[in-house]
Amino acid sequence: YIAVIRDYEIHRTVVYYLAEIGAGELSFGDENHCEARWEPYEAAWELLTETSPEQLPALDAAQGFLRET
Repeated sequence: YIAVIRDYEIHRTVVYYLAEIGAGELSFGDENHCEARWEPYEAAWELLTETSPEQLPALDAAQGFLRET
């Protein structure tokens, strides 16, 4: 999607990785990414509410999928 920040169009891609993880260290591979966060659903929802509310339906759908499985 495209976000407009300070009159600049910024093309953003948001990828959700759905996972249940245990304790321990987590790391990413060599993919091209500029920012990554691991958050519980509630924290992710609050973060997106402030920064990208248009992404909330995708997050809600992902949470619904996890509850069904």
